[in-house]
Amino acid sequence: MNRNGIGKAHISVSGIGAGRFWIGISIGLVTAISLGFFFSHSREVLRYITQLGADLLVLSPEDHWFFNYFYSALAVTLGLSVSVWVWLGNRIHKRKKDKRYKLFAMTLILMNFWFVLMVISRMGSVLPIILQSLHGYDNHLDFAVEFRRMFIAIPIVIFLLVWSSTRLIYKSLSWMAFSVPVCLVGIYALAHIVNVDQSVVNDSYFGYYEKQINYLDSEIKHANTVYGVGYDKQTIEVLKKWETESSINQMLAVNRAFKGDRPLSLDTIVLGKVILHNMKGGIWNGMRRHSIENWHYPQPVHVLKHLNSFEYDSNEAKELVDILNVQIRLWNCEDFDYSDWDNLTNYEHERIFFAEHKIPPPIIEQMRIVRDSLMNNADFVKYQYVLPEVVERER
Repeated sequence: MNRNGIGKAHISVSGIGAGRFWIGISIGLVTAISLGFFFSHSREVLRYITQLGADLLVLSPEDHWFFNYFYSALAVTLGLSVSVWVWLGNRIHKRKKDKRYKLFAMTLILMNFWFVLMVISRMGSVLPIILQSLHGYDNHLDFAVEFRRMFIAIPIVIFLLVWSSTRLIYKSLSWMAFSVPVCLVGIYALAHIVNVDQSVVNDSYFGYYEKQINYLDSEIKHANTVYGVGYDKQTIEVLKKWETESSINQMLAVNRAFKGDRPLSLDTIVLGKVILHNMKGGIWNGMRRHSIENWHYPQPVHVLKHLNSFEYDSNEAKELVDILNVQIRLWNCEDFDYSDWDNLTNYEHERIFFAEHKIPPPIIEQMRIVRDSLMNNADFVKYQYVLPEVVERER
């Protein structure tokens, strides 16, 4: 015969003690709200820290709210565990073994509380920092997709563990059933209360690249309105990344197209110009910074090769000349004053570093050869005013 539950008291406010009951409710509520704010703000702090050395992780609206509800569910169930832990601290014992059971249940709940916090803290901080620090990391391990079931299961397991521990001492099925809708309402409310606007970190990050992004948007719009060339959403999103695998692959694919002998399409030429102007990062070896192998942008000689394959009054020729113009101006850095360093923009600081360290001497020599060749070409008269002279300066 099943004797489970015989001799147990029904859990009640009087059995816990009215004072202890409301203290437990208050402490659990404060714990849930505090943890909710801590989790949400920690996520934004983590996004800010990781973007210092990598591309910013921008969550989609769906993923953003998924994590909001997960953190809220985690905070609410942990708050519930604190409330039950306080309730079990009462000295009202119906059975002799209730004291031992209460001590065991309180220890189990407390251990579970700190263990979950430790796991979430490690998984939510150390792992993303390590992954984001990997060169080329492009959110290959999408937590919201790969671990969705686990994230859903964690609050459920905590909830069941709290009430299964409580049932060692009390008959608590009715309270457990009542707590389900209460927790669901609390999760929904807390998710909206502790919601942190991503735009604060996003604006800070994209503000640093404001000039590059504005140039990208203007070139995409110009290509669409003037040339009728359109780009899909994914291509534009990759253009706004700097160090990810998709960004590097895009840059290398464009570079291979310029090196090849097949005629270039206008959309590829515009992509090459945008990538060069924005000085997108690639696979760069600092020990061989003077090697042409470090140059993952269109080379001047390749631009000239394709320029000679088009009519000089074509749209393709105009864009190829613009690429040469961008290359020379990146090296010359003639449109701002070095002495006014503090008032230079982030983009201008990047240009100085790029000119000093990332343009190998063979490319500079190619600039001079290609420019001289075009200047001596009678068919190129209409473009001669576009290309400035390649300056001589020490590095």
